[in-house]
This record gives sequence, structure tokens and C-alpha cells, in this order.
Amino acid sequence: MKIKALSGGALVVSAALFLSYCGGERYGWGLSAFTRSENNDPTSVIKKEKDPGTGDDPLLTYYDVTNTFDQPNSSGNFPVDLYFVLDSSGSMSQEFNALKNAITNFLSTMNSQGIVDYCVAAMVGHGGARSGKVQGAVAGQECLCSSNLSNSQIVSKFGQNLQYIMDNHNKSWFKDTEPSDGGEALVYSAHQSFTNSNATTYNMAKGCQRANAGQAYVFVADENDIGGSLSDSNNLLEAQSYGHASANNNCSQNYKFAEQFNSGNDSPRDVDCLEQEFRKEFYSKATPNAMGEYELELTPQKFVNDLKDFNNALPVAVSTISYIPGSSFPTGGENGPLYFGIEIAQLMGNNTITDLADATNGNQSAFNASLSTLADDLSETVSLVTTFHLSDAVCSGYEDDISVKIEGVSTSAFSYVAAGQKVVLDSANDLDFGDEVEIKFTSCE
Repeated sequence: MKIKALSGGALVVSAALFLSYCGGERYGWGLSAFTRSENNDPTSVIKKEKDPGTGDDPLLTYYDVTNTFDQPNSSGNFPVDLYFVLDSSGSMSQEFNALKNAITNFLSTMNSQGIVDYCVAAMVGHGGARSGKVQGAVAGQECLCSSNLSNSQIVSKFGQNLQYIMDNHNKSWFKDTEPSDGGEALVYSAHQSFTNSNATTYNMAKGCQRANAGQAYVFVADENDIGGSLSDSNNLLEAQSYGHASANNNCSQNYKFAEQFNSGNDSPRDVDCLEQEFRKEFYSKATPNAMGEYELELTPQKFVNDLKDFNNALPVAVSTISYIPGSSFPTGGENGPLYFGIEIAQLMGNNTITDLADATNGNQSAFNASLSTLADDLSETVSLVTTFHLSDAVCSGYEDDISVKIEGVSTSAFSYVAAGQKVVLDSANDLDFGDEVEIKFTSCE
């Protein structure tokens, strides 16, 4: 790192840009390679002493600080670990077959966008011993990586893994100690993969959750996650509360949970209360509120925050393959949009839903095209950096004065995390390849 003193008490620190090689693969394109345990440091720092303001501590020295960060010039800057998190209930067999048939186009699109170092795996929406862990038909092929398999081999083995899940999802040995989640606890399972050390260690041993890779999750379901509810017009689940039910209670009244069918009627989806007891135990706060309700703890925002914290400065992405709210879907069974997953994706800037209706209607060509679009979007998102580690801590009381510009255009869609001394953009929506991100703030010492 080069440090140069300028007149006027200013310092400029410029990080040398270089192309780094790791395992024979090239990373960089103007952005230094780093891992999950490392920081995304600024490429240049300007630090200039300034006069203290009214109310400032006279014993401290205050500085105007400018940090500059560069985005990569193209996709493929980072390896990618991609997880399809699956509703493993019995109603998903047709959708699984459509996914198997579409994965070839999906991977080809990722390759064409420069994503050549990737791993693909499947997770199930279970709350037991398999929760958050990659699944496979054969030991050693749970995490399928381009470093040792061709595209055609990955497609073939991924299809085998999907078939393995569908063939065994309802067998007692596969469910193991699974609570009564019905295979529809997708958000909980995905969350376990990066918050439960046992699941993370298992996945890393299988070759996934690599320390230098972007992490992308795709939820696939023909109904809502059992931790979600009928959503309001804004898809806001954070305020949702669950009543305290027992096996003798009427869940449809006590929990205020029902699935919305095409008929427009609300029908209880869990009359024996088993799924709702799972929500209370695994999604909710331990102590009820004054109304005797258990408020949601694993909120969409918590999922996003925890995922970003886990992967530090490396990119993350979430998308959904689901029925689209307001569109038609099969009236038989408990079908509907995956509201919970949709909101998580929206919080990360992804407002595009891959329509599951194409799969259930047998329109494979349309489903293939939709997955290619999904692959195109994910390829860009997991190649752009949204977390920036500052050269200095922001002075206490000056947090609201932080300013962020992307290519000279101001944005307010960010947060400051004091514990990590970092600025985190809400999403990669405002970013493009080659962009310069400028962050100005006040430090003191």
C-alpha cells in the first residue's frame, strides 16, 4: 500500500491494483482478491485534519476522510456457490422434473456471463438433522463443482440429487429427527446453513461455502414457507405474530394463518397445529408479547443481515422460483406464492420472480427461458461488491453524516455497521461493473 503526504495536512493512501492468482484461477480485474475472513479495503484514502465542531471533544483530532472503492470490470470476479433450497413436500415432483430439465440452460447462461468457477447444490426445507446441509444421492457428490466436473456431469449428477430427494423425502430415515415442518421450512433451513456451525462445517467439508466465493440462494416452492403468513400488500412479514396453540386449539383462528386459494377463500392449512408449533419453536421469539403472541424472530431482514454478515465483503444473492402473487396457480392442495422468500429477495434488490406456473403448466421452454434470465441476474449480483470496510472508524455522533456516491451520484440506500467498521449497500441495484464508490465520513482520534 502506497502512502503519500500532501500539503494541507492531507494523506492519500492508494492500494496497488493487481491481478491475483489462486488455485490457477484469476481474480481481480481491478479488484484485489479476498476471502470471507478478509476485508474489502479502499483503493485510495484521503484523510485531512479539520477544525472540531461545536460540542466536539477538544482533546480529539478530527478528520474529513474519503475512501474510494472500485467495482470489478466484469462478472466472474468471484467464484460462486449456488444453492437451490427446495420445498420437499410431495406436491413438488412435477416442478423438480422441470428444474432438472432447465438446469442445462441455467449453467450455460452463467458460463456465458463469465461465471466459470462455481458449485451447485441442493438443500431441503427440513428442520431436523438435514437442515441447512447440502444433499446428494451419493456421498461426495452433494456439492457439484466446475473445478472437477464438466457442465454435463454437473447437470447429470444434480438431476440425480433432485430425484434422490423426491424419492426419499417422506421416508422416516430421510426425515430423521425432523420436526413437523412438512418439508416447507425453506427459510429456516437456508438460515441454518450460515448460522449453525455444524451445518456450515458439513457443507465446507463437501466443497461448498468456500471462503472465497459469493453465496447465492434460490428458493423453490409451490406454497409459502411455513414461517410466513398471508402477506399484506407490502409483503411485510416482520410484524407477524403467532398465537400460542396446542393440538386441541383451532389453528386457523388462534394463529391467524391460512393459505390463500384461487377461490379467494381462506382455509386453515394446518388444522392439527403441528406446522404452527414448528413456527413458534423455530421462527419466533421465545417469550410471548402482552397479547400472548409469539412475534417473528427469523424475519426477512434478519435473514438478509445474517447472510451478509456471514460472507463479510463477498457478494450474496437471493432469488425465488414461485407462483407470482396475483397470478393463477393450481387450486388443488396448498398452492400459493412463496411470500417469505419473495420478501427476502426484494430486500436484496431482486424484484424478479421466476414463475413456477410455467413448470406446472408443462411449458418447459418458457421455464427454461425464465431460468436463463435468473442465471443472468444472479451472475451480475454475485460479481458486485456491496460491503466496504472503511480505513478509519466513524467518529461517534457523526454516523448520520456519512455520504455515499456511486459514479458521482449520491445514494441513501446503505447502512453503517460500527462493529465491523463498514458501510453496506442495501443491494447491488445501483451498481455496475467498473463503478467507483466514494464514501466520505468524519473520523477522530
